[in-house]
Amino acid sequence: MGTTKKPAAPMTRATTTRARRTTTTMKAAPAPPTHDEIASRAQQLYTESGNVPGRDEQNWLEAERQLHAERRV
Repeated sequence: MGTTKKPAAPMTRATTTRARRTTTTMKAAPAPPTHDEIASRAQQLYTESGNVPGRDEQNWLEAERQLHAERRV
């Protein structure tokens, strides 16, 4: 007499999930302000503040801040 094997459990199909490929369009970062743009804005700030001497650095930094803020929009 031969040996009888127990029937194997039914095979299940493995399901594979493919990740959806999405294409994201990235916006290019805005170009930083140029030296001339900053100088022009700093001059404008100097003139608008009544030509107060000794505020060169503050006017320059404020001009940079304003131009960067405008470009982030």
